Amino acid sequence: MALKFDIKQRRVIPNWRDFKRTMRLGELSNSVSTQRPDISVLRPINDWQQNRNIGTAADLVNSAFISGKTEFPELNEAISYIIGNKDQSSRSLFELATSISEGTRQTPKNDNINQSKLIDLEVEDFDDFKIHLENNTIYKIINKTKNKITTQPYNSILWVELARLYSFLGNESKAEKAMTVALGLSPNNRFVLRSATRMFIHFDNLDKALYYLRKSDATRFDPWLISAHIATSSLMKRFSPLIKNGISIINSKKFSEYDLTELASSIGTLELSEGRLKKSRELLELSLKSPNDNSLAQLEWLARIEKKIQFNLHDFRGRVSNTFEAFTLENFQGENWKESLGNSIKWFLDIPYSKRPVLFGSFVASVFLKDYDTAVLLCESGLNANPLDPSILNNLVYALASQNNIEKATYYSEMFNKVKLNQYPDSEKIMQLATLGLVHFRSNNIPMGKSLYEQAIEKARIIKDDYLRDLAIVNYTKELILINDSEKDTFVQMSDNISESGRKDLVFFKNEIKDLIKKIEK
Repeated sequence: MALKFDIKQRRVIPNWRDFKRTMRLGELSNSVSTQRPDISVLRPINDWQQNRNIGTAADLVNSAFISGKTEFPELNEAISYIIGNKDQSSRSLFELATSISEGTRQTPKNDNINQSKLIDLEVEDFDDFKIHLENNTIYKIINKTKNKITTQPYNSILWVELARLYSFLGNESKAEKAMTVALGLSPNNRFVLRSATRMFIHFDNLDKALYYLRKSDATRFDPWLISAHIATSSLMKRFSPLIKNGISIINSKKFSEYDLTELASSIGTLELSEGRLKKSRELLELSLKSPNDNSLAQLEWLARIEKKIQFNLHDFRGRVSNTFEAFTLENFQGENWKESLGNSIKWFLDIPYSKRPVLFGSFVASVFLKDYDTAVLLCESGLNANPLDPSILNNLVYALASQNNIEKATYYSEMFNKVKLNQYPDSEKIMQLATLGLVHFRSNNIPMGKSLYEQAIEKARIIKDDYLRDLAIVNYTKELILINDSEKDTFVQMSDNISESGRKDLVFFKNEIKDLIKKIEK
């Protein structure tokens, strides 16, 4: 059985993109007012004075931009150095230096900048992405980034990017090592802290995410960092002491609506979970005055679980960049399967370390579109950043078995033996049993296939998960019909009695069963 991965507790965790895109989206802009934290730039100034090169110049310019301190002569010297040595500068560094020099401020634009861009690559569609994977392009860019670090060892932005690249490959130890260096260099840097938060959460190390946020002097003053602290604490089922700071910042009216969007969304989500609908609505409405992709996706999710939250995503079409997650969900609810798959692919390309777009896209591709090739490619790509993830392995094996690629399905199904399933919920075990049942059916090992499906149904019954039980039944019924098994009539009757309960996949499978029966009767 394919898994869609319904998230039960979405929180406004920062998205982690490269510095250039993050800057252009306005999430690092200096639009906050006089309440900015006093983040020191003394170290990068001193480093620049002691050793003038592209690395110390980059560190000084980045620190100045993030801190909002741009009125000192050393910065002008560093900017002139970068502009005068363009051939040694990265494109993003040169653009940042130029923007500060010209007195321009990066603001969020609806230009969908680099919508389908993965690191330094222009990726127009998923076929292009496949080619880049086969050519080991990520390894080449890792080497390129490491070479830059050799000449710019104090550039925390480069260390963050190296960590991000390693996360694409699921290399937790190297990603954490690089990020730790970045945090040591720039412990109060918004970009570094938000990136670190997302990385540690991705690797299921929430304590570290909270540790560095709590340790920073900047967190209690910066709405973007307070939001990250509140969201992380909520995931850990802890109370964030910074909620009071966040409310005070919102009430101060001294920050732009865009700078408050994630903070208002984070606190609004907590208010809703506590049943304070009126207060929640006020905060969520604030988050929508100048939203980013993260706060939009949060509203899309909240509107699905709380019918009193009124939200029309299409009101924001063309106004916000990178809205792939929100439209993946919206298209799915509207049964626009191709659009949902297309947006899930763009969502994955935008944040290729995340498994949610992989699971969502492969589910839609396999179940509703029968596009098993795309499902397989998504899952294989997702395993790079999430090695041996049982959910991704499950969807991969399901897609391969569904297209009767038994040899490859068997190869990947053997990887289940390496997964420590005792660390995962029972739902993972049930899905695995049913998917292995499919593999055995398609391998013509019918008795084993029946046994595995029936084990899945029984386990789901024991834990009282009606949805997984019903899903296993309809999938089992399909396989029995395809081989015209004598037990098929019993399970067809069971499938008929299943309540669809608004589950689109159950509706779809039940209709497939009806179509298969009609073909047999003809």
